[in-house]
Amino acid sequence: MGHRAVRAVVEQGFAGAVHPVSRSASEILGYPAVREISELPDGLDRAVIALPAPAVPDALRALAAKGTKTAHVYTADTDDLAEAVAGTRLRVVGPNCIGHYTPYSRMTMIGRSASSDETGSIAFVSQSGTYAGDVVRRGNELGLRFSFVSSVGNCDDVSPSEFLAFCEADSRTSLAAFYLEDDSDAQRFFTLAARVSIPVVLFKGGRSAAGGAAAASHTGALASDPQLLRDAAAAAGVVLVENLDELLDTLLVAQYAPALTGTGLGLVGSGGGVAVVGSDVAHEHGLVLSPVSAETAESLAPYAAPGSSLHNPVDIPIWSLFDGARCFTGALAAALARDPGVDSLCAYLDLGTVYDLKEREEAADLVTALTVDLLAADRGDVPLVLVLRSSLSAEQDALVRRLRQVASEHGVPMLDSVERAVAALGRVREANVSRRR
Repeated sequence: MGHRAVRAVVEQGFAGAVHPVSRSASEILGYPAVREISELPDGLDRAVIALPAPAVPDALRALAAKGTKTAHVYTADTDDLAEAVAGTRLRVVGPNCIGHYTPYSRMTMIGRSASSDETGSIAFVSQSGTYAGDVVRRGNELGLRFSFVSSVGNCDDVSPSEFLAFCEADSRTSLAAFYLEDDSDAQRFFTLAARVSIPVVLFKGGRSAAGGAAAASHTGALASDPQLLRDAAAAAGVVLVENLDELLDTLLVAQYAPALTGTGLGLVGSGGGVAVVGSDVAHEHGLVLSPVSAETAESLAPYAAPGSSLHNPVDIPIWSLFDGARCFTGALAAALARDPGVDSLCAYLDLGTVYDLKEREEAADLVTALTVDLLAADRGDVPLVLVLRSSLSAEQDALVRRLRQVASEHGVPMLDSVERAVAALGRVREANVSRRR
């Protein structure tokens, strides 16, 4: 693990000084190694500790004596590390955590191939190393761009509320998300969350007795009362998510719709049942699909076709969304975006139907053309979330992956279903409204 920590920062391109400590090697990846902490320079910014648990407290004391500012501890099953650094200026992240990722400093907790150099403004703090790694890996595939991601483990010393205070003070961070298990800091966390200016999203583990038992074995956390959690989050304006997919959906939409506060939703696509269920989800998340204005109805009228509905939702069969090389998806989205009752848009295409109509290469070309026309639509400042509903074939999934990158380049997040897209829009609107209040 110690070698991995050195390799990660070297391969990611970290520009600062690196000082390995090793009893068995005089050099690690081209960097001279020292045998003892006492041989390190004074005042280092960060130490990474991968030692057997009994050796960690003494290592922290030695680092504190050298004026080291922070230490991140990989090791699990240690004694309470706050006691080891009490009375010193050294702060400890962990124990039992896998590290830190930030493209600004070119640091990563995982492999170079799964980490991006592109900077962003989303912060994620996680008591689970697995979820921290997942958010970096999956987030980079989805187009999420981070200010930082930190795996923080048991939080013996630096607490979740202190991480939230840092996020509020950090000019690079516009939204703070957390995965937390331990409730010991809950009062300070929610009190501070009610006062910060940035949206706060919380994925809470240990919400049930069973989850609490698992959390106790993982980070020593205690189970919480689910209703108390919901009440505290609502009072503090913290948006709760139930799982990793909801977390990533919310962060992705927030990245591209940072100012969304309106309730009006425009829904456009192919598939009546999808539109009906999307409308149900919108209602559950405080969004409204208002009938279109007379002016919008006039703009949409030229696209009337058998089996279509030009109200809101706008539902038009795939075969009526194009005529030869001409695509109409962009015009439909632009017309809805101009409607005074629409504050955000969700557009969806059913890929399976396209592949039923066309042969493989032709189908891929048509999906691409419909998508690009949609992405290029003049929407003003109305955010759009795109859903390409794959039939889960390898070919369609590969096309979705390619078009996700195209959507990201147009400032549009792509999600896997209309239900998830609409729910994420509702959560982002809720988070933004809470900050304004």
